Amino acid sequence: MMPPVMKFNVEYAPKGYADIAAALGVDTSGVSLDEAANAAITAVRQLSQDVEIPQSLSEAGLQRESLPKMAKNAMLDHCYKLNPRPCTEEDMLRLYEEAF
Repeated sequence: MMPPVMKFNVEYAPKGYADIAAALGVDTSGVSLDEAANAAITAVRQLSQDVEIPQSLSEAGLQRESLPKMAKNAMLDHCYKLNPRPCTEEDMLRLYEEAF
């Protein structure tokens, strides 16, 4: 889920994402803040491949028909309110679909 979520949020927290890229060993010197922030997404995607975790929700064994219920349930978890970018149930569903 992290790469799609990061992609969703990147324009709302570019400095934090640039910091993540640097913490993951990406050389961010000489690039724009946006480039550094987007490099974090690439680095996280590569890390997840390196540690061999499932690269999609389908690969993790979820069924597509469960996505709408997951989106609805995600809105019941108040953690989403701390997300850098406001999100709706429809946004959650799109994120799950992208991660599927």
